[in-house]
Amino acid sequence: MDELKDFYWESYKLVQAKAPNWITLFHDSFRLWPSNFGGDWMQNCSNWAMDTHLYLAWADPNTPEAYVTMSCGEGSNLKLMESLGVPVIVGEWSLATDNCAMWLNGFNDNVPGFPKVACKRVKCSASYMGKQLGIPPIPGPAVDSMDPRGSGGESFMINGTCPVSGNLNPDPHTVRALANAQLNVFDLHTHGNFFWNFRTEIEPLWDYQVAVKHGWMPTDWSKHSEEQLMIDSACLSADGNEGSILLQFSALYRNYFIIAVFVFVVINIRRFVALYRPRLGAGYEPIPAASALSDVELRTQT
Repeated sequence: MDELKDFYWESYKLVQAKAPNWITLFHDSFRLWPSNFGGDWMQNCSNWAMDTHLYLAWADPNTPEAYVTMSCGEGSNLKLMESLGVPVIVGEWSLATDNCAMWLNGFNDNVPGFPKVACKRVKCSASYMGKQLGIPPIPGPAVDSMDPRGSGGESFMINGTCPVSGNLNPDPHTVRALANAQLNVFDLHTHGNFFWNFRTEIEPLWDYQVAVKHGWMPTDWSKHSEEQLMIDSACLSADGNEGSILLQFSALYRNYFIIAVFVFVVINIRRFVALYRPRLGAGYEPIPAASALSDVELRTQT
């Protein structure tokens, strides 16, 4: 760690000497802890930040509520690092909860032991190079080699199909709750974030454009919008799971509920008036209670 920090310091000085207004972004080497980057290191320096990558893709398989809890739980460490003078930027995050995505861990390979779920398979995208000759699956991995089967889990083509995320049911409410929990933490405890990636070919949970299209990501970032209210409430519950999703649901449909109550009240007021207030008009007098009239008087007034 000391060698890495020395390298960062020397690099920072070089950048500042040539481009003093540029921001130097360091990667945390997946070790964003106070013991590594807190203390006196980079204190009182300007134009720098620490890049961290926060993914759920390598977490153990779990429920959507548990993933929301995990996301909200990231806030404590990010808040601590910021309090120690370490400006943090989340340089990569996504909506995936498994690492099934094609070649996520390398070309034709994957990390041994992953993915931990059964991946879905879809038709692979067409080649940018035009029609290609079909290549049959290789029977099996060669020892100590990097053939198309790889050394880990499936991250390769099988008869024209490619793997995609299979752990999370991508319905709007589930994925949106997960997005809001992460955005809540990043808004409160970091200097910014970058969704990874802007576009993919077949993997929707890694594709910002597809996420927006399906309503998984917000489009109205204004301070008091319904979507921002959902983000702000995503981690408010004590347990960080079911309550947070309920809060987001209530924020989304709050205005609809208010309108429905208003319409209900107006309709019933009109009914009340029609039932209990005699109708007045030209040539008509208020009709007294029936019990106080004789049959002759009733026939006369009607």
